[in-house]
Amino acid sequence: MVKHFYGYVLGDSVNLVDVFGFSSEDVQRIINRFNEIVEYMNKHKLRRPGSGEFNGWVNNFVNFWTGEYLGCIDQAYFLSESLKDLELDDQLTFKSDRVNPFHSNVLAIPNNENDPTLRLDTWKNEYHKEK
Repeated sequence: MVKHFYGYVLGDSVNLVDVFGFSSEDVQRIINRFNEIVEYMNKHKLRRPGSGEFNGWVNNFVNFWTGEYLGCIDQAYFLSESLKDLELDDQLTFKSDRVNPFHSNVLAIPNNENDPTLRLDTWKNEYHKEK
């Protein structure tokens, strides 16, 4: 399950532009890398394939009992490190973010304060824009 970034350009990132936000190319590069990393982790049994919070909890349960998968904190770190070498038009900082004591994901934080922050969650296999 993948959520769409393009709500701020009415779903038409080819013909419309968010003058205060990310370039559509940057958004697509980030999405592509996110999907590549999720696929890589699935293929190498670093995460349980699937989407959603329930799948994430099953991932952690299996990880706790067998050590087979990475927990959300390790998945977030893996993704944030993988995003740092992307060539982007805008300047962004990628960092792991502790949502609560039990869950972490990655924030893509733009240097321009008018741009949205992107939250990327490999554990749930979803992403979305935040202000």
